[in-house]
Amino acid sequence: MRTLSTLSLGLLLATATLSADVRQARELELNGALREAEREYKAAGGMAYAEFLERRHQPGAREAYEKLLTGTEAGVRRQALKRLVVLNLMAGDKAKATQFLNDYRTAGGTELAFDATPRPPVSTGETAIPGPIRSFSRMAALSPDLAPEEILGALARNIVTNGYQAAGNNEGLDQTEYLKLVYRYLSQAKELENRAVRFGEDGRVAEGVGLPDARGVRWGPGAGNGERDAGVSDD
Repeated sequence: MRTLSTLSLGLLLATATLSADVRQARELELNGALREAEREYKAAGGMAYAEFLERRHQPGAREAYEKLLTGTEAGVRRQALKRLVVLNLMAGDKAKATQFLNDYRTAGGTELAFDATPRPPVSTGETAIPGPIRSFSRMAALSPDLAPEEILGALARNIVTNGYQAAGNNEGLDQTEYLKLVYRYLSQAKELENRAVRFGEDGRVAEGVGLPDARGVRWGPGAGNGERDAGVSDD
């Protein structure tokens, strides 16, 4: 609401100094008639139309600003270049943003600057998740198509958005059922991983292993004594 009020105030102040055609477009925009306002802005053209598209997050904003780079006075061109730097940075196109920044400086602009030097990738580290990753992803509401390096980020996002809820009578936060289930799953998977063993062809314990997806893995109270039917298998 505050952002909307600020936008409305800015439009009202600007309307007082605009030409009649753009003033009508601003009044339509203030009244919520956006389609009619866009037609008026488009007919008027120039900076007002480009700014309208940017305010309304329309995909044609950059193209409208680029049209102002030719056949316009120096001040308009400089302002268009400034907005193109910002919009291309927001769109993730750093190469174009750098190009427009150089043009902006050549045109006499001095208000913008950014470091275009590529930064080394940030190391995110690794952690071990016990149990089959597909089972964990299903329990934690993660997409099965995630790459291994994307799992922790997706899990963190789920915990932030779904892991806590407001407590009853205080200002603290309580764990949701979602987060409790994730903790419970990890705890049980870790316990099973510690007790899992692999059997050789002769039925004897061959080695202690983690909890894999392969067949022939047993775990359970009797798994360590060489009895094949004492544990659980994928058979």
